[in-house]
Amino acid sequence: MMVRKIYDQVLRDGVHYVKAAGLSTDQKPTAGICTGSYFIEVNTAKEFLFDESLNQWYEAPSGYIAP
Repeated sequence: MMVRKIYDQVLRDGVHYVKAAGLSTDQKPTAGICTGSYFIEVNTAKEFLFDESLNQWYEAPSGYIAP
């Protein structure tokens, strides 16, 4: 499968706030993505939030409700 961007908004400084979906085996996007971007793995139902300062995705805490 491939990663699908469901929502992509360009912010003033040129970075993108995205909501995306894909499989756990897919490479999550990192280039030009802002902190707070969202990714869901459709085969595991795990949700992730992006931290641009470390260029890393973190699993969202249990009970997290995506915006």
